[in-house]
Amino acid sequence: MPDDRSLAAVLRDLRDGWRILGLAIAVGALAGLLATVRQPDRYQTEGSVVVSPARFLDPIGTDALPALTDTVVELSSREAVLEPAAADYIDAAPDEATRTRRSEQATLEWLRRNTRARRVGTSSVIEMSTTASTARDAQDLGRAFVTSLTRFVRDARTGDPRSGDDNPVGVGLVVLGSGEPTGKISPTLLRNVFLGINAGLICGIVLVLALAGRRRRRGAAQAAAALGVPSLGQLQPGTDGHGGALLATHNLLEALAGPRGTLTVCLTGASSGRIGDVAESLVRSLDRAGNRALLVDADTERRALSRRLGGAERPGLLDAVAHGSDPRRLVLTTRPAPGSVDAPVHLLPAGTPSSAELATHLLRRLLERLTLQFNLVIISGPPLGEAEDIEHLVSAADCWLLVADANLTAGRLGDARVLMERTGTPMMGTLGVDGAVNPSRQPTSVG
Repeated sequence: MPDDRSLAAVLRDLRDGWRILGLAIAVGALAGLLATVRQPDRYQTEGSVVVSPARFLDPIGTDALPALTDTVVELSSREAVLEPAAADYIDAAPDEATRTRRSEQATLEWLRRNTRARRVGTSSVIEMSTTASTARDAQDLGRAFVTSLTRFVRDARTGDPRSGDDNPVGVGLVVLGSGEPTGKISPTLLRNVFLGINAGLICGIVLVLALAGRRRRRGAAQAAAALGVPSLGQLQPGTDGHGGALLATHNLLEALAGPRGTLTVCLTGASSGRIGDVAESLVRSLDRAGNRALLVDADTERRALSRRLGGAERPGLLDAVAHGSDPRRLVLTTRPAPGSVDAPVHLLPAGTPSSAELATHLLRRLLERLTLQFNLVIISGPPLGEAEDIEHLVSAADCWLLVADANLTAGRLGDARVLMERTGTPMMGTLGVDGAVNPSRQPTSVG
C-alpha cells in the first residue's frame, strides 16, 4: 500500500468530512430544484424517414445507400430545406397571434438549433426531431421539417431546378412518421435534482480533501507543539543516518539507556513505510556506535520490514507470544548483499500469523528477555489508529517516539494524544520525515 496518499487515508478524510459532504449534496439538490423552476418549458416531437433507391429513375445498388443517407442528413440543415419548413410552420399557426410570434421566432439560427436529423446506426433510416416551447409548436415544426426535406429530395430526384445541382439523385424518402409528440423534455425535476446531487457530491469530495490537505502537519515541530512534546528535528529524503535529526534521536536514546543500561522504545506514526524506515535507520546508527541494538518488526499485518530484510517466512514476535518461547532464539542476523556497504542487522521478525494477542504483560516479559542480550530494542510498530496492538506495544515499552510525515492528520494527532493518556508511557518527542529515508534498499538475506 502506498504511503503518500493511501486509499484508507482518503476514506478516513471523507469520513471525517461527512458534514461537508452532506451540506454539499443538499446545496446541489437545491440548485437542481431552482434550475427546474427557472428553466423554460420545452416539448419535443419525433419523426422518421427511410432513404430508398428509386430504381425506375436511376438504378443504384444498396451499397450506395449509406453514403446517400449521410448526404440527406447533411441536406436537412441547409437553408433550402429550413426556409420552406419555416414557411409551413408559420402557415400552420392556429391564430394570428401565434402566426406573429412564429414569424418573429423562426430565424434560420433558431431552426438549426431546434431541428435535428440523424442516421440510425448503419441503416438508411433517418430520425428527425424538433423542440419548441409548446406542444403544438413542436408538432407543427416537426411536420413542416419532415415535409420540407421530403419535398426537397423529391424535387432533386425528378430534376426540379429549384433544388440545386448538388443534391442526391435517384433516391426517395418514405415517411414513417412526422410530428409525433414525445412529451415535455424540460424542465425535468428528477433529472435536475439528480445532476445537482452529483455535482454537489463531487464538489464536496474535492473540498473535503482540500481541507484535509491543509490540516496536515508536515513537520515534527508542528506535531510536537500540538502534543506538548519535544521535536527531534526533520529527516530529509536520501538521509543516510549519519547526522541531523537521526543523530539527535540516536544521542537521546543512548542517554536514556545510560542509567539502567537498557532501553526499549516503540515507534509509531501515520505511515507504515515511514515508521519502518526510521526504525531501521536508528538501529543501523546505534549499531555503528557500538551498541547492541535489536530491530523488532511489530507491524504484524504488513510485515514490510520482515519482507525487506529477508525474514518474512521466519518465526518471530507472534510465535514467541503464542508459545511463550524465548524470543532471543528467534532473532536473526541479516546478511547484506555482496558489495553492499550495509552492516548486518539483528532482527526479530513479525513471525507467522496466529490468533495470539499481543497482551501488555506478555510483551513486557518478552522485552525483558530481549534486553538480557541487547541494550537497545527498537520496535517498529503499526500506524496510529489502524491496529489495536499499538496500545499494548507502547504500554510495554520504556518510551515511544512519533514519526511525523505528510499523512499525519489532525485526527492521527488526536489518536497519539489518546495513546499518551491511556498508556502513561513517556513520549520522548516527534521525528519528522519529509520523504523516505534511505536505511537500505538492497536485498538482504539472513544468516
